[in-house]
Amino acid sequence: MKLYIDYENVSRKGLEGITRLTAEDSVRIYYSGNIEVLSVPKTKALVVACRLPDVIKKMNFPNALDIVLLNDIYRVIDGLNGDRMYVITKDKGFDAVIGSINEHLRYRTVWRCTSIFEASMMDQSIRKDQMAARRLKSAPPAPDASKPAPAPVVMSQPAPAAVSAPMPEQRYKCRIDQAVLEDVIMRTVPEFFLLCDAFVEAIAPAETYQDAYRRLRARYDRDIADRFMAAAKPCLRFVSAS
Repeated sequence: MKLYIDYENVSRKGLEGITRLTAEDSVRIYYSGNIEVLSVPKTKALVVACRLPDVIKKMNFPNALDIVLLNDIYRVIDGLNGDRMYVITKDKGFDAVIGSINEHLRYRTVWRCTSIFEASMMDQSIRKDQMAARRLKSAPPAPDASKPAPAPVVMSQPAPAAVSAPMPEQRYKCRIDQAVLEDVIMRTVPEFFLLCDAFVEAIAPAETYQDAYRRLRARYDRDIADRFMAAAKPCLRFVSAS
């Protein structure tokens, strides 16, 4: 994935998660001359620092840095080949331009996030959804319901022995104390706080702790699922649905 960092807006907070990136990722960090030294954590990704040229800065254009960032996106947008772009900024003014780009491409390719970590989680979820869609598309077609089914072969068999009716399956519903959960997340794994709503959405339909963990693993990697469940387990209750 390609990440475009509005450093003037998010500062070092926007770089959280950069150590998770791979050599297939690229990062462009946009900043003005007000920053003398730009310190970037060690990462496998290709990192390019893009300092606002003095000639543009002297023109005193409003939002000059944003214009340079978006211009770089427009220059490469047609050659993405399915890769996704993430603009790392808290500035919601980007949303209208990003929406226009995605409308031009006829599919969503550019996203806005507030940190590299949030972008990584979103990209992982998108990849899993795409893989599931490809598996569904490659599945064999369902049998044609318009064609009559072959007549079954009836063979005489002894009457089955009487059996007792099975007990109804006990089902449970997950109860989540949202306020307590958010407090625990903030105190134990604060880097997951922005994803708290997404976690709750994932585990809300669960019927057991094991089911909740399985649902998290379907969206996130093992490390994230393990750390979240360790923090959230005291906040979850499973009560009878009957």
